[in-house]
Amino acid sequence: CRTAGVDVVFNLTSSGGKFPYEMRLAHLKKLKHEMCSYDPGSMNWGNSYVFLNEPAFLKQLSEVAIENDIKPELEIFDGGMIYTCLDYIKSGWLRTPCHFQFVLGVAGGLPGNLDNLSFLLDKMPQNSTWSITGIGKYHMPMMLAGLAAGCTGLRVGLEDNVFMSKGVLASNVSLVERAVELAKLAGREIATAKETREILKIKRSWQD
Repeated sequence: CRTAGVDVVFNLTSSGGKFPYEMRLAHLKKLKHEMCSYDPGSMNWGNSYVFLNEPAFLKQLSEVAIENDIKPELEIFDGGMIYTCLDYIKSGWLRTPCHFQFVLGVAGGLPGNLDNLSFLLDKMPQNSTWSITGIGKYHMPMMLAGLAAGCTGLRVGLEDNVFMSKGVLASNVSLVERAVELAKLAGREIATAKETREILKIKRSWQD
């Protein structure tokens, strides 16, 4: 990115429930980029395996994030996860203002519909920022619902959805371009990386 002269906000994953805690945290400690995923709970992912995020791991992840000024992206797949975040805010494991990423439509989690989005938004602390995605068939409905509800951002990518429409394969580029078009149709401006840091209250750039 530096060679190409492109500024982006880096968000590193902390997922990998079958791996040792240290392996899930090592790259965060070394690279110290601006954001990291934070999955506040375990679930039966796709009703096929356990997506494991134990409290002991989450406490260590919180410590690493605070020590290195890394902004957690609080990925909410199920209703109880937002209550866990509220508890962790009270205990000091999470600092406010928080950024929530609602990921709806994973089998084993909350389906992507207006009722569930409304439920989650009602529980979100004041001054939080939030973005949204829907998995598979929920992708477009949740983008539209998010824009209608005033989301801070949209999450898109092949991790969540591989089709533009039935039978038409997507690419990351095409998914981003469509999200940009939808946002502009909704009267929203597209933030630069610098503006994104200001919106999310990120303290520093990876270029520092």
